[in-house]
Amino acid sequence: MDQAEYITITDQDGTRGTAEMNRSTEGSRIRVRFGDSQQVMVPRSMLTLQEDGSYYLPLSLSGLEERAGAAAEAGETLVIPVLEEELHVDKRQQETGKIRVTKTVHERDEIIDIPLLQETFEVTRVPVNRVVEGPVSVRYEGDTVIVPLVEEVVVVQKQLVLKEEVHLTKKQAEARKPKRVTVRSEEAHVERVELPEVDSSTETG
Repeated sequence: MDQAEYITITDQDGTRGTAEMNRSTEGSRIRVRFGDSQQVMVPRSMLTLQEDGSYYLPLSLSGLEERAGAAAEAGETLVIPVLEEELHVDKRQQETGKIRVTKTVHERDEIIDIPLLQETFEVTRVPVNRVVEGPVSVRYEGDTVIVPLVEEVVVVQKQLVLKEEVHLTKKQAEARKPKRVTVRSEEAHVERVELPEVDSSTETG
């Protein structure tokens, strides 16, 4: 069984009363007695512990005396309703401005100088005038392609005479041909468009 504790309660007018409180009264109402026979029920959560060990009640007991006396004559207990205001906060979106984005195209000329590889053949004719027994195949000597040219000549007997050889030597030369090329770049311009302010007091929910 919980041990009861008798406490002193002072209201906002300085009127003192007493009450019996134990663990079972926590979070509920307790009976406050003042005067000879008056008593009221108040929520335990309304009491604030003071430095001297007493409790403070933010109500006026003297103002409740008449109601408590009437309740006592009728054999009833006066119950004090406790009201609490709750704050409800809501939010809404409001357009304050717009962003307009435009872009400008800039043009500039650039010189492109790229080396280009091109191949040419140098033709050299080399006289041979040598008799051969049959057709002579094309042969390669390094970068040179040798193409044999033959012809028939009238002799006591017909025979092939190698008249000459054509030596084709491949050479590489690097040439630069600058060209003008137009390139483009884009630039963004950001402009803020202000809208007229909206008076929220004139809006209805």
